[in-house]
Amino acid sequence: MKRLKGINRDTNPMDQPAGSYRYAKNIVIDKEKFCLSSEEGDKLLVSKDTEDSLPVGYIVLADDRIVIFTADSSANTTSSSIGIYNPLTKVYTLLFNDNLCTVDNKLNFTTRFPIEGEFKIDATDEITIYFTDDNNPPRYMSINNPPVASNILDVQTTFNLFPSLSRYPKLLLNKVVAGGTLNVGTYYITCQLVTTDGATTNFLDVSNPIYINGEAEGLSTVDFGPASGYGVNSYSGATSGTSSGKKIVMDVYNIDALNYSFIRPIVISKIGSIFSAVALPDISLGTTTINPVNININYTGFESASTVNMSDIQIPRASYAKAKTIAQVDDVLYLGNLVRTKVDVGYQKYANSIKIQSKQLGPNGEVGTAPNYSHNTSSEPVTPYIDATLGTITKSTAMDWTFGRNAHDNYYFKGYERDEVYAFYIVWILKDGSESMAYHIPGRAPISIANPLANSQNENQRVNTNSSFQSYIGTLAATNSVYGNNPENKPFMFQLTTEGAYLPGGNMMGYWQNNEAGQEYPATSDYDIWTVDANGNSVQSAGTLQGEKIRHHHFPAESTVDPSIRNSTRQPQGGGLIWDGGNHQGTNSSFVRFNPLGFEASNIPFPAEIKELVLGYKIYYANRTSENATVIDHGIVHNTGYNKDEGTGVRYHSPYSHIGEENNNPTSLAFDGFHTLTTGDSVEPVSAFKPTRVQTIGGISAANDGTFFAKGVSFYAENHLGADKSSTRAVRSSIDWTRCRPVDYYGDSHQFSFGAVNLKSIPNIVSSTTTRLTQVSPIKTISYLQAGGVNSSTFPGLTVDNDRTTQTIHIQLEDDYSIQSYGGFFNGSFSPAIGSAADGFADLKTRSFTGGFQFGDGALNYGMAQSTGSPGTFNQTNLEVASTNPNLISLTSGEVYSSQDHIDTLHYGGVFGNLYSFKDDVYVDFTDQSELVYTGFFRDTTDIAPQLLGSTGAIMGGDTFMGMVAINKRQTFTHVGDTVNIGFNNDGLTAGWSLASAVFTNASIEDDGFVFNTHIFPTTSRSHIAMRTFEVDDTASYFFPAVAINHEELINTNNKFLRDYAFNDDFNAENTIKILNVFNTNNPLSSIEDFPTRIARSIKFNQSGMTDNFRVFLSGQFRDLPRHRGELWRLETIKSLLLPHMEKSLMTTQGKEQLSVGAVAASLGSGDLFERDPMEVITTERGEAGTRSQWGAAVSRNGYFFTDTSSAKVYLYTGKDLEEVSSYGLKTWFKENMINPLTKYGLPENIDIPSLSVGASCGYDPVHDRYILTYKYLQLKDTPSALAFDANLTSDLAGYGWNKENRYFDYGESIIQLDNSIFDSRSWTVSYYPSLKAWGSFHDYNPNFYAYTSKDIYKIYGVGADMIILRPDHERVTPAAKFTNMDNNDSTNEGVHEVKDIHFEFIDNTSPVDNKLFSSINWVVDVENPVTLGSTEVYSSSNQAWLHNAGFTNLFVYNSYQMSKEKTITILPNSLNGNCRRLDRGWHFNDFRDDSVLTQNAAGTNLSSQSVNMFIYDGMDIIQNTAFLSAGIKTFDKRKKFVDKFVGIRLSDKSSSSERNFISLYLADTSKRKVYR
Repeated sequence: MKRLKGINRDTNPMDQPAGSYRYAKNIVIDKEKFCLSSEEGDKLLVSKDTEDSLPVGYIVLADDRIVIFTADSSANTTSSSIGIYNPLTKVYTLLFNDNLCTVDNKLNFTTRFPIEGEFKIDATDEITIYFTDDNNPPRYMSINNPPVASNILDVQTTFNLFPSLSRYPKLLLNKVVAGGTLNVGTYYITCQLVTTDGATTNFLDVSNPIYINGEAEGLSTVDFGPASGYGVNSYSGATSGTSSGKKIVMDVYNIDALNYSFIRPIVISKIGSIFSAVALPDISLGTTTINPVNININYTGFESASTVNMSDIQIPRASYAKAKTIAQVDDVLYLGNLVRTKVDVGYQKYANSIKIQSKQLGPNGEVGTAPNYSHNTSSEPVTPYIDATLGTITKSTAMDWTFGRNAHDNYYFKGYERDEVYAFYIVWILKDGSESMAYHIPGRAPISIANPLANSQNENQRVNTNSSFQSYIGTLAATNSVYGNNPENKPFMFQLTTEGAYLPGGNMMGYWQNNEAGQEYPATSDYDIWTVDANGNSVQSAGTLQGEKIRHHHFPAESTVDPSIRNSTRQPQGGGLIWDGGNHQGTNSSFVRFNPLGFEASNIPFPAEIKELVLGYKIYYANRTSENATVIDHGIVHNTGYNKDEGTGVRYHSPYSHIGEENNNPTSLAFDGFHTLTTGDSVEPVSAFKPTRVQTIGGISAANDGTFFAKGVSFYAENHLGADKSSTRAVRSSIDWTRCRPVDYYGDSHQFSFGAVNLKSIPNIVSSTTTRLTQVSPIKTISYLQAGGVNSSTFPGLTVDNDRTTQTIHIQLEDDYSIQSYGGFFNGSFSPAIGSAADGFADLKTRSFTGGFQFGDGALNYGMAQSTGSPGTFNQTNLEVASTNPNLISLTSGEVYSSQDHIDTLHYGGVFGNLYSFKDDVYVDFTDQSELVYTGFFRDTTDIAPQLLGSTGAIMGGDTFMGMVAINKRQTFTHVGDTVNIGFNNDGLTAGWSLASAVFTNASIEDDGFVFNTHIFPTTSRSHIAMRTFEVDDTASYFFPAVAINHEELINTNNKFLRDYAFNDDFNAENTIKILNVFNTNNPLSSIEDFPTRIARSIKFNQSGMTDNFRVFLSGQFRDLPRHRGELWRLETIKSLLLPHMEKSLMTTQGKEQLSVGAVAASLGSGDLFERDPMEVITTERGEAGTRSQWGAAVSRNGYFFTDTSSAKVYLYTGKDLEEVSSYGLKTWFKENMINPLTKYGLPENIDIPSLSVGASCGYDPVHDRYILTYKYLQLKDTPSALAFDANLTSDLAGYGWNKENRYFDYGESIIQLDNSIFDSRSWTVSYYPSLKAWGSFHDYNPNFYAYTSKDIYKIYGVGADMIILRPDHERVTPAAKFTNMDNNDSTNEGVHEVKDIHFEFIDNTSPVDNKLFSSINWVVDVENPVTLGSTEVYSSSNQAWLHNAGFTNLFVYNSYQMSKEKTITILPNSLNGNCRRLDRGWHFNDFRDDSVLTQNAAGTNLSSQSVNMFIYDGMDIIQNTAFLSAGIKTFDKRKKFVDKFVGIRLSDKSSSSERNFISLYLADTSKRKVYR
């Protein structure tokens, strides 16, 4: 009978399917000759005996060459290699060996992590391989041009699939100049580095915003202040999209030129509130051995450019540190079972110890710890502003009137708002160029403010109004009316003052904590405080943040006090003045400057544990939105306390900065700030007004001689064209609030205290118990007043009508509150100001009107009015003008003022301050800030050893613009009789002072009067002050200095009350380009790195191009499969479909893999990877056809063949049908033999390391059209050390167990590898013929890997320390079944090439219901010798020698109860004792009788031999059990003939290597007859 239907052991032998057989070993089914043949032996191709020769993976190329990865051993990773075997030349060539690379710069291949890979061929026929091992990052390498190993080669950057960097480039602005065609808007520059094969990095450092307007950049530094006579400067904003005629020049530093060949500049623009990005042509980095390099980038707008998706820049590309499996289909590379590149580097506990300190910048960008605001320049700060990349950056022009206007100023010196709260974060740059999670940097701890107050109170306590602290917020009655009687409603100290910044422990920062319930640091170890020692080793500090209130960084308030009056215990710095200017009486002009406020970070731990993960760090802060801001705006206040018309009780606000009103209680105010006027942002959050400084325009001289000076007031009788305007009833003026240097004025004669001030050291002024550290005026109501509004705005107890006045914000303070401050006058000795008696605080009343100034309750007016005569413009200094006006005191030369001549208050001060919002919490939740702003600060740590890092130097990149702003105010007055009421009728002067007598000579008394005034003052704003838009066709948008200060449209008498603060919001853009995740210990999803079911894919490879798109994985191109089917174990492809193979299910995609959502959605990580969801091939409740074997599978034209070790099943999926092929005769056998005995010691059931004799490996043999499956497992030896292992591992001892990460056993202080030290390696191999649906044979070989090509199958072994590559010897030069032994039971015999026995066992169950007597065994074979070829001979069938031979050497017979001993086959008539003869075509054997025996148990009972198994089952070895057979020779009468319903026959070839022939078995049967007994 032909027996070609394979092994079947699942049925009882009586039911053996016809044509099948019971057992076979080292047999192949020859479908061409329709026979069973002994298997060809192996031909040795490669034997590589070096220290790194153990195979760990392979890739078969299109031309059948085989790339092989090797490692040194499972215990070491000191050497790794990549080589290639060419079947045509039969030569193995080494491509790369990392022996020459440094110890910490290796490929790190190991037999514990086998490698899987793919390849592609580009348009130039260059072959690139892509491989992964679930331990190292996914990698790639060119086969045509492999890298050359050396001690300077960066293995990670050279091999990593996801481009990595050895250095991180930093972009800095060089200049903005004419020569381009850039449109008006905001620009950012970033870049990618590009390899020679076109692969690109992530989008890297993004520059600070570069603001481009339409005016020549040179105009930005042209003075428009008093030195230029307030000249016109048209440098201002412009409408988006108009051409600027400019270009940007950038410098790029720290470029990794050893690993990359090009840099690709990327330009991001915000134009018309729309972000877009383009890539410029690549710039070659040249050939260099120097790393890093620096280059220059020019962007003119003329360059050719390609569009870049903004989302690709905002969100870094997917980058994975590990991938378990890899596949490609339709020119797309897929990775599966991924571990994301570590974005949480575990830094939060270290960030808790970082310190932040405020820093002021000097006139050229200097930073100093303690600037001294005295009159000489020698004590000014001299330490230059330090940039981490460039070092010193010196401003090109002094921070004078023009500061904050040009691109350079705002790129490098844009700072932070004083008295404002910021949330800072540190971010580490990872080696793929992406950024880690952002780690919160806590604000400093609270301290006790013990001085100058008598009672200490911590900053984080609420103000106690029953103590001396009530002076902070007013009297007890007043505070109770505002805040209520509940002390919990009172403000916190830190909301009122930043005084703690100057005390020990204050670190030049105020204090802030969030107050609401739930605003505490999580109770996890992440919020303990850790630092590092000098070597970067972790050290836990005392204290913890757990459960403490969340703290942020409170910049110090603006300080207007000369530091020289501070006591010796305080540091003379803090917020300082935003403007330290003035140019009177010889004061050095270098003091005319802005003072941007920055910060520095210090005490930054750089732990050794992250050294190899990072390239440096950046500093970010949370975007200060209106919800987070406490300082809403900064500006000037005016009085609204004057009657609009006599007797009406309705009031208006003044164009001048009058503070005070008839009842000496200035509670009704108008506020003008650039930000609110420009943006119209809501003022609803505003709860208080905080005065910050008084800018003066008059005072007595430093010589104390009574000489009065006045600066900055100008009256205009002509417009900008020279036309005489004096005939109109109008006052046209401007006030320049910068002319007197505040510290000069205060230090010489007067003190004004609005910030953190210590006044105790001034004698006879104030007692310690009544000092106010700050002055806060709670606001009852606040509202916008429209320009020229028809309707009145009614507030509690007050009506304000703005129908004849410019738009403003009206403030009404709470009852019993007013703008207060200390003011003193030096008249030989200090004395209290007029006002609130002895406490040294007076109601501040500063008033101005057309012809003079007045202060106090009895104003003394100084002659600044125009004398009768010709009109002119007044812009004078040290003004001593005699006047015929009886209300103006005339001074004669040399006359000195005395107390009889004037009231004590001899100055005019404008009050400036902040609209302030008392907030309990800001930046909620600090772990979930949606927008972080990059400061532009980056520090490279590549060449820095782990340690505690020192100061960063000053860090700018804030959100606060500084600059000069001009606010134009106008108001109409009605006439009363022959005078015009200007509201000064209750101030001690004669009622209704005549404008005509003061100013006008030709005006008609019947005309209404107009007052025009432009306030010029320095300010801060979240809006770009210099970029206010000037539209020629919109006269309401005219402003100084875009037009002349006396331009007709600013000073005319038309009722144009509305001033248009037109603004292009593009110029407010901040650096929020990158989207980051903030570390959140309570949200584990934010730091998850292991994605065991994720599939990620590259972009499609361009077959006609050279760019390696397989290295580009966009952020949204992934799919997480359902986890209820276990981990993703293998990716396979069949029929252009991707097969994700899970532990518990086989899934398949449906059609072409195309995105079904838009690019934006995909880029956000939520897009579908596939057009339709992958589906399970077969759906069951518990899952079906999964796999835990990455290498126990193979694909051929027959389909996808794979093992499911968890269910001990084997399947074949054709792309349409799924077959459980293990059920074709070996279902039970697989269940019994697909085992893992070491699971009792913690070895996972899904362990899959065929390179270490654990798990399955599979290949396809195209010659015989069969799959070959090898399964390996370990079992414990019976040795003392093995028994000790068993005892320790089953005792649940600490430090003993399976180490999943490293794939070995932790064994106390040592480790146990999966090798033959205490383990025996067991294996079996079986072949399956898909076309026959049959299992063909077991086999005596067990390679680590099967590499199968289009023509053949190759066996790759790691034997001892050798790599061996074998191929079946189809030429049959090698004897049949001569294989390599890899039996760890006998390590002395490993790798010996020897013949193995051939077995074939069949069942004859003809007429299975009948008993039969079996008399002989019959078979038909062809036998042939191995071929002997000469050195030049080629195999052909003519070389074959055919033999007269029975083929088999041994035979035994059995049935259900009988068994013969194995007999040696001897041929008659060659042997007189022969037992086998040839009759015609077949061979016949009849020398078999029953040799089984009876056995006796201990009780002496005789048992039949059937109680002992006939066979010993040892995996695939099924051998006779000698205990079933008679030890001696049974007598003939007891050696029964075989009678049963079936008989089994085992034919074997056990010949030696020299005698081994090839057998082709065509028929096998028996002779028998029916037995009727």
